[in-house]
Amino acid sequence: MSFLLIFRYFSYEHFYVIYCKFWELDGDHDCFIDKDNLIKYGNNALTYRIVDRIFSQVGSQNCSCLDLLKS
Repeated sequence: MSFLLIFRYFSYEHFYVIYCKFWELDGDHDCFIDKDNLIKYGNNALTYRIVDRIFSQVGSQNCSCLDLLKS
């Protein structure tokens, strides 16, 4: 059974798969995914309109990660 089919916990293997995909997308390895990086996901499966929508943060809360850590 593949560990990717197990949804009850988040294992090191799950992390490693996500990290490898992140590293692959982050072409300049600055540890940030920008629009140019994300458009390459899935052999350009995402359109520019979708990527723009993701980066516009429509529907997100008006707080930063730092705000969440302070509370």
